[in-house]
This record gives sequence, C-alpha cells and structure tokens, in this order.
Amino acid sequence: MTQSELRECPGCGRFQVVPALEPGETARCVRCSTVLRRTRVDSLPRALALNVAALVLVGVLWSAMLMRVSTAGIVHDTTLVSGPAELVRQGLWPLAIAVAFTTAFAPLCKHLGLIYVLSGLMLRLRLPGLGRVFRLARKIGIWAMLEVLLLGVFVAFTKLGDLVHMEIGPAVYALVALTIVVVWADTVLDSHEVWEEIERQGGTVSGVPSDRLQSHRDGAVGCESCGLVSVPDGHDAHCPRCGAALHARKPASFHNTWAFVFAAAVLYIPANYYPVLTVISSGSGQPSTILGGVEELLSSHMYPLALLVFFASILVPLFKLIGLAIMLLAAMLLAAESGASFGLIQRTRLYYVVAWIGRWSMIDIFMESLLGALAVWRLPDPPPHPPAEHPSFWRSIADGVAEAARSEQIWPVLALNFGIGVFYVGPFMAVLPLVVRDIYLGGAAEIAYVNLAFWAGTIVAAFAFAGLARNLSLRGRLIVLAVSVGAVILLCMALQPPFFVLNGLCFVWGLGAGITLTQGRTVLQIVTPATHRARIMSLFQLGLGGGGPIGALIAGTLAWGLGLKLAMVQPAMAMSVLIVTVLVRSRIWTMRTVERPT
Repeated sequence: MTQSELRECPGCGRFQVVPALEPGETARCVRCSTVLRRTRVDSLPRALALNVAALVLVGVLWSAMLMRVSTAGIVHDTTLVSGPAELVRQGLWPLAIAVAFTTAFAPLCKHLGLIYVLSGLMLRLRLPGLGRVFRLARKIGIWAMLEVLLLGVFVAFTKLGDLVHMEIGPAVYALVALTIVVVWADTVLDSHEVWEEIERQGGTVSGVPSDRLQSHRDGAVGCESCGLVSVPDGHDAHCPRCGAALHARKPASFHNTWAFVFAAAVLYIPANYYPVLTVISSGSGQPSTILGGVEELLSSHMYPLALLVFFASILVPLFKLIGLAIMLLAAMLLAAESGASFGLIQRTRLYYVVAWIGRWSMIDIFMESLLGALAVWRLPDPPPHPPAEHPSFWRSIADGVAEAARSEQIWPVLALNFGIGVFYVGPFMAVLPLVVRDIYLGGAAEIAYVNLAFWAGTIVAAFAFAGLARNLSLRGRLIVLAVSVGAVILLCMALQPPFFVLNGLCFVWGLGAGITLTQGRTVLQIVTPATHRARIMSLFQLGLGGGGPIGALIAGTLAWGLGLKLAMVQPAMAMSVLIVTVLVRSRIWTMRTVERPT
C-alpha cells in the first residue's frame, strides 16, 4: 500500500491529499476528475521486461527490411533508414532529422533510460543519476511516435499498392509488435512508484524532507516531472527529488503559445494548398496535395483510410489551433477569481484532447518519408564518363559518401570511425580532464600522465601492427574488437578505479585506438577504387576531426547535466549500439582484405 501525500492536480492545479492506495486502485481530482495516481501490480519488473522487449524490437525495426517494391523486373528493398536518407538526398534534411528523431533516437533513448533506471532499482545497484535519467526518459518519450509511424506505413502501402507490387518485410511486423509492447509498457508503469523507490534508495538529486506537506501552504509548488509538492527557496529553485525547475506557472507561457498559434495558422494554408510530393510512373505523374491524396483514396473506395488521413492530416491541426485559441481566450477573459472556475472541467478535458491529438498530424511527414523511399527505383547507372572539369568541394564529398554507401566494406569502417570521433574522442577531450581534476583531485601533471599513457599505447600499437598486420586478412574483425575495447574502458572508468589503474586503462585504450586507426586506413586503401581513394580517405579523417568536436559538446553537456559518471556510461552504451548495428547490417566480421604486394 502506498502512503498518503499532498499532490497538485496537473489538470486544474488544485492541491489535495491523495490517500493510501492498494495495487490496482485509482485516485482522481475532486474538482476536474483528472487521474492523480493509478497504482499497478508488480509495476517495476513488468515494465522492465517490456522495455527490454521493446529495445530488441527497435533494433529489428531499424535493421530488417521494411518493404520490397518490384516493377518491370526491378526489385527495390527498403528499410526505415531509406526514408530519412531519401529526404536528405532531396535536400529536405530538417524533415529527415525530425523523422529520425521521433522514430529512432527518441524511442531508443526512452527504452535505454528506462532499462537503466528500472534495472538499477530492481537490483539495488545505486547507479548514478537515476532521477535525472528517468526524468529525461519520460520527457523524450513524448516524442517517440511509433504508433503514428505505423499508420504512415499503412497509408504508404495503400497508396503504392495499385502502382507496383509490394511485399511486407519483417520490420513491419516488428513495428506492429513494438507499438503494442510500448503501449503495454506505458500502461503497467507506475511512475510515482519509480520516484518513491528512487527516493528510498537515495537516488534523488538532493535531500528530500522526511516530513512531507499534508496540507497546502503558501508558496507550495507541485513538480511537473515527479509530482513532489515542496516550497521552493527562491526564484530559480529546483525539485529536490528529480532536479526539475519549479515554477507556479510557466514563464511567458501565454505570449509564447499565442506566437506559435499564429505562426502555425499562417503555415497551415500553404501546407494544404501546395503539393507535398509527385509520384512519377512510366514517365508521367502530377503533383499531389494532402487533400488530393484523400481524393485518391476515395476514388479507390478506401473510405475508412481516406477518412483517417483526412482527420489526421487536415482536421487534427485545425482542431488543435482552435482548441488552443479557445483555452487561451478563456484563460485571459476569465482571469478574475469569480470566473476562473467557469467551464473548468470542460477546459481541462479540452487540454488533454489537444495534447493527445496533436502528435497525429506527424503522419504526413512519415508518409512522405516512406513514399520517397518506396517510390524510388532506377535502372543501373551507365558507366561514368570522365568529368569535363573538376567537381566542387561539396560534390567531391557527396561522391565519396555515395561510393562509401555502395561498398559493404567501406561504410562500416567509416561508420565506426565517425563513432570513435563522437563517442570516444569527445569524452577523451571533455570528460577525462574533469575526471582527473574532480574525482582524483589531480592537476596538470596528472592530466599529462593519462595523456602520455594513451598516446604511448597508440604508438606501440601503430609500430607493432606496421610489421605484424601485413599477412592479416580478417582486419574487419580486428577493428571491431579494438573499437569494442573503448566501450569497456569507458565503463571501467565510470567505476572510479585507483589512479594507477586509470593510467593502465588509458594505455589499453590507446592500444585499441592505434589498431583501429592503422587497420581502418589499411582496409580503405585496399578496397577503395583508385578514382575515389582520396575522397574516402578524406572522409575517414573527417570522421575523427569532425566527430571529435561534436562528441566533446555532447559529452560536456552530459557531464554538466548528468554528472561525470553518466557522461562516460552513455557514450559507451551509444557506441555499443553502433557496433552491434554495424555487425548486423554489414559483413565486417567476415570480410577479408589482403595487402597487395608492391
């Protein structure tokens, strides 16, 4: 049974005491009927199991075939990666970022974060940053829109079904299963129980007062993230349990919301007036608007699907704008104490309806991404002719990227190399000096020692493999093992070993770096055609030089927001995911490369 506690209703803002609840019971606001808490039976273990299953399904979703399109003897396999890639090829990189964030990055971060927190609580591991990770996972989980993606897949399949022959791949079944598992996991998770367990195990940001408020007090504020009611000390106070900023009302919320409503209303007209895509079949085609797509579905007698697309693409944005305008006007006109309660229940329900339906307007972006990937099939390109003039810098880079994408031996090496720049070089530049200073209380000399150990390992590996690696053939396997060492080293560093052990870890890390650099360059020199060798080697160098500053920014931000330990654990986990993805998506583990005698 839970303990009674003071809560602020997230719907109407009324403070009230939530009584002790048995598993399976629900407490609602006495004024607006908003659910204040709903307890679950065995919430933590069930949620952990379902999130692990969801993480596996996310990997299958992004690695397996989505659909196979065939027409006139040409077969074209697509994955979810093909959608954002085609948007980038068309110059629509902001949409590509939005699609990748809502369908890959947000779900991945959500499930990894929840697994990290729930496993730590279940096993009582006292992992660092449990409260911050759980709050971040809950926040970023709002942007995971897999159920909207599922509808987009269904619409794209229906629109192209009359033009080409299409086969559903394993990724579609994984998406259906993932949608069900995610809804199930969100349903069984009692977030309040998680926060209470984090507090019991001492994982809060700061000390939480043992004597909780049992009645409303002047200045009391309910935390939007964890629900704890406390009295902030100052203007910039933060929740003692989860670290979220506390404020009675969001600063400048009316002005900001009105600005976005007006901007969205202005963009709503051209978004529905201008065409969103053009499908060309057999040399003919015409631009299609959102409403035109609905008309095509109606002409094909797909009335339920046409109604669904019309509602999600046209009515949902309109309803959301109207609903926001109604709530803003009501809040401004009924600001007086006597009229603030007028229609309060109806306005609260309208708020939750607007918050829920808004995500479904993303279906158009998902549908365009999928159609762009599915509807692009071409005959093999003719042999290239010698260029009449030297290509521009950006054209050279684009040609190098295209050559790398076509080779099953080049792109895995470049992908791992870029991951090294982001997830290894970044923490080495931004986090390791802070670790030496704050954890080991060292200065310039100690920072010099760890750098010396690392680069000594790099030099030793480079000289050793300069002579030993000439007869190696499974260089890809050696690269994967060397890169994996870096993830293990970061995890070991997060355990705060003695300083001499830290230097030893840096030396081993340097050995892995030396192996990766020398063998990665060797593989690219062997397998890259002479016409593109300079461009591919430039991309190899750009992966380190360009990924390093990006990784330093990310690692520094993690260190500032989540602490030094988590700033080492998160890059290690992210690099592990990249390594597994490369192993699944390529044949780097089995590819053979032998140096040709000169």
